[in-house]
Amino acid sequence: MLQQRSFRVGDSIIVKQGVLCPDDPAFLLEGWQGWVTEIFPEEKTLEMKWDSVTLRAMPSEYIRRSEIEGLGWERMALDTHEIQLATPRDKPQDSDTVVAEIENHHQWDHLADYNPGISDLLGPLGDADEMTLLEAWEEHLEKVLHFPFSARVEEKLHRSPVKVGDVIEILSLAERDGKYGVLGHVKQGRDIFTLPLCELEATDHNSVNYQPLNDYVVWFANR
Repeated sequence: MLQQRSFRVGDSIIVKQGVLCPDDPAFLLEGWQGWVTEIFPEEKTLEMKWDSVTLRAMPSEYIRRSEIEGLGWERMALDTHEIQLATPRDKPQDSDTVVAEIENHHQWDHLADYNPGISDLLGPLGDADEMTLLEAWEEHLEKVLHFPFSARVEEKLHRSPVKVGDVIEILSLAERDGKYGVLGHVKQGRDIFTLPLCELEATDHNSVNYQPLNDYVVWFANR
């Protein structure tokens, strides 16, 4: 470690032993390293951005929790007595590259509080285009949904043969559509037709079908 002196913007610093995350004490920050970006002398605090080595080793759960709470995981404000000078391991711009990579992987984490399946499925795909994401959803839903099952129409599309509140039976998945997403073969009475899954909700909230379908609907509405 370097000899301690007053901190300056651009200094490489490391978190001291035993320091916990002020936003989530479940995470120990000891040994996390970064760069000083701003200093607040009166409050005896400073803001730092984590270096690329720290970012790559950062627990995925910490990033996920931060995204759900709307907190910045790529930066941290700490008291000056909680950090000390360190030998740089990279350059500040190196962390910007890693932040962009992590943001792509965790871009759906803000929906994970009630729909963890979204980021679990799409996170590894990074910055994929929408048709690739729809293909991933189709393959996933084909594996996890148990057909047939009942669903309620929650949204009505133009020229749809059903109305909001109708209960239909989903028989199987149909093709993907660039505008309406994953479609399903459904039955109402004696009629069989296709509907976008994005307007449906499984009637049995305790069934194995409810959460995966809900994950997809939430993602489609927020994509």
